[in-house]
Amino acid sequence: MTYVVHSDVNQEEATSFFMTDTKLALMSLDDADLATLVNDEVFPLDARAFSVRNDDDELCAIIKYDYFTRQSINIHLYVKRRFHHTAEPKEIVKVVKHHIKNQLHINKLLLILPAPCTHVIGFAKKVGFEKEAVMKNSYIWRQQLVDLIVYGIEI
Repeated sequence: MTYVVHSDVNQEEATSFFMTDTKLALMSLDDADLATLVNDEVFPLDARAFSVRNDDDELCAIIKYDYFTRQSINIHLYVKRRFHHTAEPKEIVKVVKHHIKNQLHINKLLLILPAPCTHVIGFAKKVGFEKEAVMKNSYIWRQQLVDLIVYGIEI
């Protein structure tokens, strides 16, 4: 399957992406985004986001990002769950890395993950991210103070 990065992800699509896969929303969204999705039935979509679509124009992934430094960005990578136990996430990350390097001129991607999110940590490792740092007691996840673990990948 071929994947293409698009700069056009709109609010309605992003909301539908999570509302049709509530387990993905529960597993991956932080408390504030999850509350907005549940209470307002809208996914809070920033201006800095893009989508990944396959040959059938199916929305397969949403990537939100913020600049961490001039050379690196913190990404929030949401891939449809049906792809999680396949080789497809590696292909999706490959096209995302290529897009970010060529369009944003960034050479490092970061994932900053709450320590209790072992499923997301496993996913990050599966697609090539490596552990780089731990920030102790620095994030509220599901009403608990937890560590954040920084994973990175060179592009």
